[in-house]
Formats: sequence, structure tokens, C-alpha cells
Amino acid sequence: MAGPNKFKIDTAVIAAAGFGARLLPLTLHQSKPMMPIADRPLIHYIVDQIAAGGIRRFVVIINPKFQDIRRYIDYQNKQGEWRDYKFIIVEKKSKGFADSVLAAEKFVGKSHFIVAACDDIIDAKIPPFLSLIKIFRHYHRPVAILREISVKQISQYGVISGAKLANDIWNIKDVVEKPSPKNAPSSLGAIADYVLPPTIFRYIKLMKKSMPQGKAMPAGRQEPTVIDALKFYIAGGGQLLGWVFRGHHFDGGSKIGLLQASSYFSAKHPELGPAFKKYLKSL
Repeated sequence: MAGPNKFKIDTAVIAAAGFGARLLPLTLHQSKPMMPIADRPLIHYIVDQIAAGGIRRFVVIINPKFQDIRRYIDYQNKQGEWRDYKFIIVEKKSKGFADSVLAAEKFVGKSHFIVAACDDIIDAKIPPFLSLIKIFRHYHRPVAILREISVKQISQYGVISGAKLANDIWNIKDVVEKPSPKNAPSSLGAIADYVLPPTIFRYIKLMKKSMPQGKAMPAGRQEPTVIDALKFYIAGGGQLLGWVFRGHHFDGGSKIGLLQASSYFSAKHPELGPAFKKYLKSL
């Protein structure tokens, strides 16, 4: 029989070690997680949206080159806004999203945990991570956040195939990383937000070990992704659900995504909003 804490989630892993290549030259001297959106940096939105789901413990993977993230977290702790949160900062010259997740292994333990990249900003009337955790607790299975994607976007996502289980809930049978539109199994793509099992670390290691040394994976990738590990996990009998998110989604790793997110949150801002919307109307 499962123990009382088997389906408790208290930790989130935030992969914030990326170089922000798509944002160059903006990220030459400032890390991607510290890019401004309205009056706060990107990482602030990531922490807040996860905390809205009840999480208070964060393992943040950062690039040793960028200490601005550490300074910002320290600043927020001193200001009191994040005083009740526990942050574990792990410095890692990460080779990718999956490599960053793997760096958090010893801090996660044997419980399921949240994983988020410092790219995707999501917003809805009901806090998205609160919904994600509720789905996990109801079905007792790991969950990936999905979104409907256009044909032009398909090659940028891990695309799922599966069967509909309930309204906006899918039982995922397979995932394909960045397929061509003609080879995509559906129009549902996974964004980089999950509830994952602790066994995912084993599958990331297996994927890394199985890669031929010095050779790239499909699409020229040098390192396995979380999607690759999930594909291996499913093939090994693991169960994975997908939840189709219907709210606002912004790709904070792209320049247009940053602009869109900044406009959206500036318009919603209790102090900046009225003046900002007035300015927009004047354009």
C-alpha cells in the first residue's frame, strides 16, 4: 500500500542554466532568466507561477558564469517576498535541459517533483501549476503540460500521440522530439513544464549512455532531451499523462515571446497597467 506522502510534491526544479542563444546579443552580459518582463525578471514569473501551486522548495540550476540569478534570489529573500521559500542553487555548465534536470537528482530524493525551464511563462484564471498538481494527485501519474500548436511550430516541440482520457487530459503513448509536420503524430506539443517521477533520472542517464560518443542525435542534437528520456520511460512501461493548457503561454526564450509577455503583464500590472494601455492606444 502506498504511503501517505507518496503523492506529495514539495520540490520544483528550475532549469536556469541556458545560454539564451535565441536572445543574443541580449544575453552576452546578462542571463536569460534575468531578462526583464514589465518590472520583474523572467525567473520571478517562473518562481511565482510554481509557488501558486503550493510549492515552497526550489532547486535552481544556474550557469556559474551568471551569478545575477543568485543575487536576485538573495535580494528577494531579504525583501521578504520569498522569505518562506527555500532555494538550493546548483551551479552547472549544463549541456541542455535534461542535463540541468539531472544535476538536481540528489536534492529531489524519491518523490515526484515539478520541472520547469526558464522559458515558458503561463498564466490563467486558475494558477496553472495548481491545476497540474491537482491532476497528478487525482490520477497518481506524472503529467506533462501540452498546448495546441500550429503546423509552423511543430518542429520546435516534442509532439505526443495518445488517447483522450478526459476533458483536456490525454494518456500519452509516445512522444516525438521536433518532428517534421508530415511526421507529427498530433498537434499537441509538450512545453517544458512537468510533474515527473524520480525514475526519470535513470532514463536520462540511460539516454546519455546510449548516445554514440562524438555523434549527434537526430536534428543535430548533441545531448538527449527530457522528451527523449520520457520516450524511453514510456517504452519501459512508464505511464505519462498530458494536460492541454488553455490559458496564455509565452516563449520567454525568444525575442518576440519576451515582447509579448512584457506587453501582457504590463497591461495587467496594477500600477503600470492604466498608463501602459493608454500609451498603446496612442500608437
